[in-house]
Amino acid sequence: SRGLGDVYKRQHMVLRVGHIPILYVPYVRFPIGDERLSGFLFPGIGVSDNHGTEISIPYYWNIAPHMDATITPHNMTRRGLMLETEFRYLTQNARGAFDINYLPDDKVYGEDRERFTWTHLGTARAGWSSAVNYNYASDVDYLDDFSGSLTTASITHLERRGNLNYNHPRFLFSAQLQDYQNISGTQPYKQLPQLRFDTRLAHLDNQWNYDLVSEYVRYDHRDADRLIGDRLMLSPYLSYPVQAAAGFIVPRLTVKHLQYELDQIAPGQSESPGVTVPVFSLDTGIF
Repeated sequence: SRGLGDVYKRQHMVLRVGHIPILYVPYVRFPIGDERLSGFLFPGIGVSDNHGTEISIPYYWNIAPHMDATITPHNMTRRGLMLETEFRYLTQNARGAFDINYLPDDKVYGEDRERFTWTHLGTARAGWSSAVNYNYASDVDYLDDFSGSLTTASITHLERRGNLNYNHPRFLFSAQLQDYQNISGTQPYKQLPQLRFDTRLAHLDNQWNYDLVSEYVRYDHRDADRLIGDRLMLSPYLSYPVQAAAGFIVPRLTVKHLQYELDQIAPGQSESPGVTVPVFSLDTGIF
C-alpha cells in the first residue's frame, strides 16, 4: 500500500471479519482528504426472479467543486442494460439533483422504460425563494418493477410541483403550479396556478389592527367531463386588542368570502356560486 497526496491506494486488498476473509479486491483507491475523487465505486451483484442476475458498476465523476455525477450501468439478464444517472449541483443560491434511468427495449415488458426526477431548492435571496419537485415514469408499472422499497412501490401518484415565494416584512406571496402523473386510483385535480397573498402587519395593543388572507386557484382535470373552474378566497379581519396589567380583551371581526367561476357545469347549476360569512370572536382573560 502507498499514499499519494490525499489519495490512498492499495493492491491485493483482503477484507476480513475477525480472521475470516470475506472480500478480495485486486486494486482499490479512495480519498483520505477533503477533495472528492473520480473513479469506480464498489459494484453491486444480485439475483431475482424479476430481473435475473444483476450486476451494477457505478462510476463517480467529480465534475467540479459545485457539481458531480454518478453513472451506473445496471445489467439485468432478463431485461437488458439500464443506465442510471444521478447529477447533483450546489451553488450559492440553489441546490438540486437530476435522476435519470433509461432501459431500452425491456425484454420482459417489450418497451423502452425510463424514469426522471428533478428536485431543486432555491435559497432565499432578496426575499425570493423557489422549489421544484418533478417526477416522471414511462409507464404505470415502472415503480412496481424497479422500486427498491415497499414505500416507493405503493405510490399512486407522481407529483409535479413548482413554487415561487416572496417574503416581505409586511406580506407573503407564493405562486404554485401542481400536477400529477397518475399511477393507480383516481386522477387528482391539478392547480394551475395557485396564488396566495397574506399580509402580516404589525399588531399593536389598544388600537385598530387589520390583515388579509387571500388565495386564487385555477382547478383543472385531465378528464374532459370533470367540473373545473376558478376559486377566489378572501378573508380580511379587523381587531382591537385591549391589554392591561389585570387582563385583556380582544374583539375580532372576520369576513370570509368564497367565489367560484365554473366550467362544464350540469344543466341548472350556477356558473358563479359564492358565499360570504361574517365571523365575530371575543377572546378575554384576567391575570
